[in-house]
Amino acid sequence: MSDTLRELQLCELEILREIKRVCEKHGIRFVLACGTLLGAVRHRGFIPWDDDIDVEMPYDDYLRFQEVAQYELADGYSLQNSETDPSYYFPYLRIQKKNTALIREWERDLPGCYRICVDVFPLVDLGGRADFRMKRLMIRVASFLRMGDARFQKNEEEFRKSNGAFIVGLVKLARRLPERFRHSLGKWILDHLVFRRLQTPDVTFVWTTVTRRLPREIYEEPDEKLWFEDDYYPVPRGYDTYLTTIYKDYMQFPPPEKRKPRHPLFVNFEKEYIPGEAQEDEFNWEKIC
Repeated sequence: MSDTLRELQLCELEILREIKRVCEKHGIRFVLACGTLLGAVRHRGFIPWDDDIDVEMPYDDYLRFQEVAQYELADGYSLQNSETDPSYYFPYLRIQKKNTALIREWERDLPGCYRICVDVFPLVDLGGRADFRMKRLMIRVASFLRMGDARFQKNEEEFRKSNGAFIVGLVKLARRLPERFRHSLGKWILDHLVFRRLQTPDVTFVWTTVTRRLPREIYEEPDEKLWFEDDYYPVPRGYDTYLTTIYKDYMQFPPPEKRKPRHPLFVNFEKEYIPGEAQEDEFNWEKIC
């Protein structure tokens, strides 16, 4: 593990502690998720080559956290969503550490504020196969409605491959509407089509799409607690089912060539990077790859 990657992990751990503090103060449920949960189970901390932290919240807790975090977070942290940052288009929120920068290669010339962060995913009800497909599509449509022009142009080819020319045409048509209306339309799609409450046997976590169908009983209270780096954190009671669904034989290590961060990342631990305000040759990046 590189020193830079470990420094990034420890910075993200600080953010996780702050999320835990706010949630415990206000009785908000959250659990470790995805690779972070796998790290807790298999490594009692970070997967050595992992570069991020993910948590999940039941949707009602997610809404409550989104509300209280705006005034409860300590001074060095901030909440990022499409309301606090109009250029942010993901359908979940992030808690960021101020005065830092973290950016992927393809994001360098795109608008937005990129800091070291922890992703917070909402858990939503998931109906039958048609509902699953609809929600997966609607998340993409809502995201592309809220993208800046440069971001949409960079991703249009990928979007077309996933959704077809007809849906691309609909998004392009909608993007002729005023930006404020497009943002409102994207929010309406998420609130009324993706996050609607169905009380079905299955749930999913909302990432850039919906990719996994998980039995609701995985998340039955009370949560279990597992050691992660320096403290115990809540995890789903059914974490074995969760990890098996996502990673199959999750205790098996990947081959050595795959034990590396997922994306080329550039990080600065002391200064923020805002495209258009910071010149490339004036900004000191450390690379993680």
